[in-house]
Amino acid sequence: MADARAEMMQPVTPAIANEARRLIRMARHAGLGVIDPASGGPHVSRALVAPDMTGDPVILISTLATHAGALAADPRASLLFGEPGKGDPLAHPRITVHGRAERIDAAHPDYARIRRRFLERQPKARLYIDFPDFSLWRIALEGGALNGGFGRAAILTRAELTEAVSDDIADAEPRVASHMNEDHADAIDRIVARSGEATQGWRIATIDRFGFDCMRGDSVVRIDFAESISAGKDYHMAFVGLARAAAQDA
Repeated sequence: MADARAEMMQPVTPAIANEARRLIRMARHAGLGVIDPASGGPHVSRALVAPDMTGDPVILISTLATHAGALAADPRASLLFGEPGKGDPLAHPRITVHGRAERIDAAHPDYARIRRRFLERQPKARLYIDFPDFSLWRIALEGGALNGGFGRAAILTRAELTEAVSDDIADAEPRVASHMNEDHADAIDRIVARSGEATQGWRIATIDRFGFDCMRGDSVVRIDFAESISAGKDYHMAFVGLARAAAQDA
């Protein structure tokens, strides 16, 4: 049975890996599966999510929630990403990932970055993120199963879903996002327009090596760089190239 299932899987091409990463990075919520310590069985709920720069999803949960106690007892977790859209919900891409949850408190070296990125994606969480019963958890992904619609399926490893991030790239992200939002808002709108969004007023929320996520209200648009960057200084030319192409189309 396992061999038959493996034969049905597609090889993981760069395009498939990119589709999988986009589903995770664009999501604002996901189905969260944990092991209920009381029953020993599965427990599924919905959680707000935001991507760390690594691509690992971050969730914010209250200690009053069943899944908080479950993760504290057993860090294994699974998340389902993907919006069903119109028509048959099974015809739309989705990905199920699994990994181990780690609580990210104020003493963690990645806390400031993770908190900032989470609030950029979930601004309403500012109302309660500092309540003593709330905490951030990062799910260190171990792998995932992509279903891109009927007849399109692939198994992905952690290396295909996530990446190591240098301090140089991580440190540059908030400066670049602030600069683009404050000084080049018109260019952001033109870049987003190339993806088919006619509305204006978009702002960059989060950036990574592969591209960036723009938000307008509750809507998220993912824009890929022409090439992934390898250093913080590369952000400049990546955005210049996109802005020039957008200006030519205007």
